[in-house]
Amino acid sequence: MYNLYEYNQTGHMNVVKEEGIQQGIRNTTTLFSWLKMNNRQDDILQAVDTPDYLNKLFEEYSKAESNPEHGRISRW
Repeated sequence: MYNLYEYNQTGHMNVVKEEGIQQGIRNTTTLFSWLKMNNRQDDILQAVDTPDYLNKLFEEYSKAESNPEHGRISRW
């Protein structure tokens, strides 16, 4: 049993890890929804198998979010 004033590094790291996993799931779901909305289902399928491609899609999505004119059907 831990005292309220004791720091539990292992417990803290487990919480941080879980929060990171949940954030990654939310980010990926948002990206895939955006791709689907833009009729880019093939990009979703390729991203599932290619981590580098997934990273490029995240970069593109980030640019599109910051510049709506870039948003709908852009490809690199």
